[in-house]
Amino acid sequence: MGTKSLLEGAKQDLADPGFSIAITRAKTQVSASGDVGYTQGSFALRYTDPKTKQGAGYSGFYLTVFKKQSDGSWKAVEDMATPAS
Repeated sequence: MGTKSLLEGAKQDLADPGFSIAITRAKTQVSASGDVGYTQGSFALRYTDPKTKQGAGYSGFYLTVFKKQSDGSWKAVEDMATPAS
């Protein structure tokens, strides 16, 4: 899946009046060297099911890895989310 596909999917999500996402960060850790870090936590996603036109959703957990850039900013370099069981 390329950037164009991801942007189109995000555009469709944001056009849905029933779309919402709540993110709760549970932990943030930065390496001793100060150049790599991560956040982990949970999320809850709501949307309108296109087939039923009813509200739907799911929740799960995420992990995002960041790398410090030469200008001092942080960039997400890996991002993973998985639905809760």
